[in-house]
Amino acid sequence: MNVFVAYLVVAGGVTAGIQVGRGVVRGAGKLIDGEPKAALREVGAGLVAPVRSACDQVRSLGDDVWATAGQAVRKLNAPGV
Repeated sequence: MNVFVAYLVVAGGVTAGIQVGRGVVRGAGKLIDGEPKAALREVGAGLVAPVRSACDQVRSLGDDVWATAGQAVRKLNAPGV
């Protein structure tokens, strides 16, 4: 169990770090272009990206649970069961 939890922590940390890093790189590009406000927006978006991604995954999980529950109900209500 500990190995699985460690895997999730490492994979999640790497993914979040890459998302933040992308925002920083995009922000640096905007700063090079002479757009400091746009640079701050890009860095901010990068910092929020892991949370947004997690929210998207939770929504997708909810969709999957809802679809699977509906499938189970249809199966239980089918004639001959």
